[in-house]
Amino acid sequence: MIKTVLITGIAGFLGSHLAERLIHDGYAVVGLKLADSDLWRLEPFAEKLKLYDADSRDFERIFTENKIDCIIHLATYYTKDHPSPDEMTQMIDANIKSPTELCELADNYNVRYFINTGTFFEYKLGSPDLIQENDERSAYNFYAATKIAFSELLRFFTEKKDLTAIDFKLFAPFGEKDNEKLIVFLVKSLLDGSHVEFSGGEQAWNFTYVDDIIEAYACALKRMDGLAEKYTVLNVGSGSTVTIREIVEKLEKISGKKLDIEWGAKTYRENEIFHVNCDNSRLKKVLGWEQKFDVDSGLEKTYRYYATAANL
Repeated sequence: MIKTVLITGIAGFLGSHLAERLIHDGYAVVGLKLADSDLWRLEPFAEKLKLYDADSRDFERIFTENKIDCIIHLATYYTKDHPSPDEMTQMIDANIKSPTELCELADNYNVRYFINTGTFFEYKLGSPDLIQENDERSAYNFYAATKIAFSELLRFFTEKKDLTAIDFKLFAPFGEKDNEKLIVFLVKSLLDGSHVEFSGGEQAWNFTYVDDIIEAYACALKRMDGLAEKYTVLNVGSGSTVTIREIVEKLEKISGKKLDIEWGAKTYRENEIFHVNCDNSRLKKVLGWEQKFDVDSGLEKTYRYYATAANL
């Protein structure tokens, strides 16, 4: 039975949401973070967490001081553009070396379960068809290449060691407390009246509200012991697409405001991804996951959060 969970990247968007959910569900939560992490997302429940700094590289201390039952790896290093040599080193360390060390420690300290967080950027993209877990891998960027590399290492550990793993592939998470990604950027621009410039806005992606993402992890913890395979890849996404233009229209309807946006002011990138949608049927079958928030309800919750913070 899983009682104590180690979450890497606990101070981030997904990590903080997951920590709050697991505390609510009765788990003991241990967190791994960077020493200079801003802990604002964790403040409401920080006293219930046991936190360690990743910078020290003394990962073994976590396992000697706690009986960890499952590792959930959310920490990542990402750059929007192709990374510089220094950024490559940081990305390899965060996305490959550190989680590999945790797998080795899991074997040494009898931790039987590992949940990894991957990305849809690992798949070969471009087709309008639903992306399935057995589809071809073809890294969209250097970041995705590092995620693919660790997935192969994780598979190795499940084959050679007493480790059972789920490898989630997340599809465009969004929600309150996120970084300045697309939807949060649009919400804040609506609230402060900023002028924004976009491409044509025809990209149709599988945007997935954060609570549905977190639900997948919660379901996984309850079913890890009964998985048919020691290494299981599962897509986590809403299963339906919406264009950026439609996102803007929905936010304008929710807010009652008109976004000052100039469509077509920017050109599409050379490797622009116009369509991304996942087949989530395996997630439902294996973990019993069900989507609770469509994009409209997720957008409304996200907008209300930032509007309240802005006293609007």
